[in-house]
Amino acid sequence: MGRSVLVNTVLGGQLTHLMSALHLSPGAIAKFDKRRRSFLWTGEGTASGANCLIAWEKVRQDRTQGGLGIKDLSTQNSCLLLKLIHRLHQTTASSWATWVRDRVSLASMEGSIVVSHWDSLRMLLPIYQAITTVVLGNGKTTSFWHDVWHEDDCLADRFPAFLSHCTASNQTVCSIKNHGIEMHLVS
Repeated sequence: MGRSVLVNTVLGGQLTHLMSALHLSPGAIAKFDKRRRSFLWTGEGTASGANCLIAWEKVRQDRTQGGLGIKDLSTQNSCLLLKLIHRLHQTTASSWATWVRDRVSLASMEGSIVVSHWDSLRMLLPIYQAITTVVLGNGKTTSFWHDVWHEDDCLADRFPAFLSHCTASNQTVCSIKNHGIEMHLVS
């Protein structure tokens, strides 16, 4: 149990700050996992496959499921980046969130920010929308189709046939309210 705790707290902890700001590539995660596996099984920087007693997928399972509870870096990375998206949707005193809100539409995460890091955050937006609900205010930051703002699911899931006739699925509730939905439908 000692090394598994060290793998999660020390080796995993070193990455937490990095993963809370950047999306790690699968190749980078594989290299970090190789180091974590080596330390877990040998206490050294390298190890051969003969040293590994249990498959890595099994090791990453929770202890209640027979694993060692080693964190899955890919899942942890996504969760930490989802916290960034959540910060954007909160009215906090975050300078970063204020700067971003001035440059992008929170409903679609589209705007004047054009960097690869932003694309990785944008790819997580559907997950964020699926696990959150919106308390509708003025509707300027709420996606009409993809946010859960009316009842228990998003309108895209409730009315997929209607969405298929829409020319701009990234509209906000405010935009639809002010301009009508007809202008965004196939004629």
